Amino acid sequence: MAWLPRVLWTVPCVALVGLALAVYLRGQASDQALQEAFARRGKVAVAGTLATEWPELGTAAEGTTLVPVAELPELEQALRAPVAGQYMPQLLRELALQGLAVPPVPPLEDAPATVLGTLARYQTVQGLAGLHLSRSVALYGLKEDSRIPAPYRDALAQVARRSLAGEPLPRFSSFPDLLRQVRHVEVMVMLRSGSRPRLWRSARGSSIARAFLTAVRVAGQRWREREQAMGGALRSALPSLTVDVMLLHQDGVLGSRNDEFLRAAVSRSHGIAYERKGAWRYMLPQLVHVRGREPADAFAELCRDNGLAEDAFRAADLRILRILPELVASSPATAP
Repeated sequence: MAWLPRVLWTVPCVALVGLALAVYLRGQASDQALQEAFARRGKVAVAGTLATEWPELGTAAEGTTLVPVAELPELEQALRAPVAGQYMPQLLRELALQGLAVPPVPPLEDAPATVLGTLARYQTVQGLAGLHLSRSVALYGLKEDSRIPAPYRDALAQVARRSLAGEPLPRFSSFPDLLRQVRHVEVMVMLRSGSRPRLWRSARGSSIARAFLTAVRVAGQRWREREQAMGGALRSALPSLTVDVMLLHQDGVLGSRNDEFLRAAVSRSHGIAYERKGAWRYMLPQLVHVRGREPADAFAELCRDNGLAEDAFRAADLRILRILPELVASSPATAP
C-alpha cells in the first residue's frame, strides 16, 4: 500500500483516538518525557494510523483532547500540500490546535515532499517545533514567533561587538519592548574566524534582552579566562572575528536511542543536547556532523566530555534532545 494514503487514513472517532493514545502512554509508562509531551496540550490533531498501531489499554493524557485529521478537512488538505509556501501555525491557530502528532515513516521507505511527509521524516517545517520524537510518533507544536525587526537585529550584533571590545553593557531598560517581552529563551553569542567557531557561550533568560546581556558577559569572561590559549586579548582579536547572535531552539525530545533513529532525527541543521539533574549541555551542528560523524558518536562524545559514561545517552534517566540554532544577527569581521 502506498505510504501517503496509509498515513492519511484515520479512524473517524475521537474516543478511539484518545484511547489509542492512552494505550500507548501506559505501554510506555517508563517514558516520562512522552507523557509530559502529550499532557496538558489542549487540542492535538492526530494523523495516520496512530489510532490502530498504538498498543494495549491505558489512561488518557491529562488535559489533552485528540482529534483525527480526517475530521479537519482544511488541515488534511494542508498536510497533503508541498512544503514550499506553507505556513502551518496560522492554520493550527484558526483550528484552535496546540499540537500535531504524525506517524514516522520507516527509515528505508520514501515519503513524499509534502508537509506530512516532511514531518514524518522528523524534518523542519516553518513555524513548527518538535516536542517529542520517537520511532512510534512525532509530536509537533507551535514554534514561538522569534521574528525580530532588522534594525533590532543589527543593533544586537553591534552591541555585542562593542561590549566584547570593552564598552559597558547597556541597561536592560534601554532595550525595546519587543526584546524585553517575557518569554523563555536561550541566546548564544559566537565568535568565529571565517567558518570556524572560536568561542561561544549561551544563556537562558526570561526575555531576549536578559539572555543576550548574560551571554555577552559570559562570552567575554570566558575569553579572558583562556586568553593565552586563545592567542591574545579579545580586544585585539575582535577585528578579525565575526560576532554572531543566535537563538537556540529546542526542537524535540528524542524518545528513541538507537543509532538508526538518531541518524534519521538529527539532521545536518540540528545540534544535540542533554538535560540531567539540572545540567544542560549541548553540541552545535557543525561539531555534531564534523567529518560525517554519526549523531550517536556525537552524543557519546558529549557525554564523555562532561564526565558521563559514553553510553549514558542511551539510558532512560538522561533526557536527550535536538536543538536548532537560529541566526539573529551577525557583525562581520573588519580585518583579515
